[in-house]
Amino acid sequence: MTFDLVNNILKTEKEADKIRKDAEKEAEKKIENARNQSRKKVNEAMAKREGEIEMALKEAEKESEKELVKIKNTKEKERKEIQAKSKKGFEIAVKKILKEVSG
Repeated sequence: MTFDLVNNILKTEKEADKIRKDAEKEAEKKIENARNQSRKKVNEAMAKREGEIEMALKEAEKESEKELVKIKNTKEKERKEIQAKSKKGFEIAVKKILKEVSG
C-alpha cells in the first residue's frame, strides 16, 4: 500500500511537471505570437505613416511648383513693365533732345 502511494505520488509529480512544461511552452508560444502581431502592427503603421509622409511631400512639392510658377510669372510681368517704362522714358528723352536740337 505504501509502495502504491509512493508510485502514485511520483506519477502525479511527473504529470504535474509535464503539465507545467506544457503550460510554459504554451505561454511562450502565446508571448511569441503576441510579439509577432505587435511587430506586424508596428510595421504596418510605420508603412502607412511613411506612405502618408510621401503623399504629403508630393503635395507640398506640387504646391511649391505652383507657387514658383506664380512667382516667375509675376517677375516676368514686372520685368516687361519696367522695360516698357524704360522704353517710354528713353523715347521721351530722345524727343526732348531732338526738340532742343531742332528748336
